[in-house]
Amino acid sequence: MNDPNFQTTLAQAEELYDTAHEEWCKPEEDLVPYTICNHLFESTKSFLVGYLVKNQKPADFSMKLKELVSQCQDLDPKFNELDLSRMYKKPESDEDYMDMSTVSEFIDLAKQTRSLVTGAS
Repeated sequence: MNDPNFQTTLAQAEELYDTAHEEWCKPEEDLVPYTICNHLFESTKSFLVGYLVKNQKPADFSMKLKELVSQCQDLDPKFNELDLSRMYKKPESDEDYMDMSTVSEFIDLAKQTRSLVTGAS
């Protein structure tokens, strides 16, 4: 699809996703879980907004993640397998997401969302 809004939103989502992965690849002592989780949260949200824009549905970044998921599920049942409930509360500080298991979980959820939206693995 050549919709410039879709392309811009998708590019933003990919950039955030890639940035999170670059952060994840740093030496463990340099990792900042909050930063990684925040990038993955914003990336996931951008992928969902992009999907809705692509399908000509009203969507913007002020919408809650749960709302975006629900609208995507209304459009395509494949989104029913996407459980982003762990991400429904956006990280606000380092204290919200300080462990590596949370980072790993966010990576998996962002990857699953990306795959559903773009078909990329």
